[in-house]
Amino acid sequence: MAGAVADMTAYNDALKIRFHEGEIKKMLYSRNPLLAMLPKRTDFTGREFRYPVYFGAPSGRSATFTAAQGGKYSSFIEEATITRVKSYALADIDGETLRASKGDPGAFFSAAETEVAGCIHQLGRDLAGQGGIYGNGLGTRGTVSTQTTVRIVLTNKEDIYNFELGMMLDVSATEAGEPDNAAARRIVTIDTSAGAFTTDTTITGATSGTFLRQHGDATISSLAKTKVTGLSAWVPETAPTTSLHGLPRADHKTRLGGVRTVGTGMSVEEALLDLSKECRVNGAEPDIVVLNPRHEVELDKNLSGRIRYSNVQSEDGVVGFESMKLRTGAGVVDIVGDPNCPVGVAYMLQLNTWMLATLGPIGMLDDDGNHFLRLSSSDAVEVRTGFYGNLYCLNPGFNGRCSLDT
Repeated sequence: MAGAVADMTAYNDALKIRFHEGEIKKMLYSRNPLLAMLPKRTDFTGREFRYPVYFGAPSGRSATFTAAQGGKYSSFIEEATITRVKSYALADIDGETLRASKGDPGAFFSAAETEVAGCIHQLGRDLAGQGGIYGNGLGTRGTVSTQTTVRIVLTNKEDIYNFELGMMLDVSATEAGEPDNAAARRIVTIDTSAGAFTTDTTITGATSGTFLRQHGDATISSLAKTKVTGLSAWVPETAPTTSLHGLPRADHKTRLGGVRTVGTGMSVEEALLDLSKECRVNGAEPDIVVLNPRHEVELDKNLSGRIRYSNVQSEDGVVGFESMKLRTGAGVVDIVGDPNCPVGVAYMLQLNTWMLATLGPIGMLDDDGNHFLRLSSSDAVEVRTGFYGNLYCLNPGFNGRCSLDT
């Protein structure tokens, strides 16, 4: 039986029970469909991971033997090299709360659970969004349209959902440029309807067209990816001309850079059907479409009376999501609304070509057995959550994207 006086050991043990791996998965996945559905592995050890990408058969074929022999050429295989990136979400619990709760352990558990759950929520939001699996690896959350003293209006107001109260921001002149860390400022108010926020003081250099990222997400002036290499990097909006993780995508812009179609000026249904046709002729067997709920609702209206509803599960069956079934040129696919998917794009994916690889599970960073660390510089204990890993694609050409009207 536990003693009457709660101590750090008791708190630590109690939170280990409360925040076990299954519970953390539910918190990470419940509002993040694509993050939940992606295949995963947790054994990303070593400095890097390498795997082959096959994108062309040997070409020694002809109706005549000598021509076939003379035309021989080996298979086209390139090696992709994936390295880990890091993401952290930390929080403090002050010493007064800790001491006051010794007579009422429930008070501490309430405060601790709130902070831990908040960290996991922020970690999941970052990983599931444009700074993670939907992003390009550079961590951009939006661009500046106008700045008036401390108020910033975003170029695309839908990007406001990538920002949170209390978030510290950096600004850079170019997306791959080094941020002005000295200009990092904290968000104090958010106006979602206007696509705007205010900061505690003016962000120096936040002029029209500059790029906003969460402080610390980019620290180098190069094209190196400091964030997860997401869908918009693997299947970019325009045909790629540069390499990605060692893959020379200019050699075959579809097989190494994915399928892309233009769906603007069409209904969502028509855009998806055109995309499915292109995926099919390129050999893909897609099983899922993800798009923003705004487009999902439009599709639901368009298909009224002609639609079947179903459910899809996370890759481990922990959570499920409602889906719509749509017959396409590439077969029947599940369509899932994901609030993390940017407005104006839909992705048609073959899930077995993707892998979210991490070094250990996503969640508490407690390899020493401690959920809390006593801080030496303040009267508080610290909670640490995070992950080390990256998203990689085994066959980019079996996945596609289409633009949609906004």
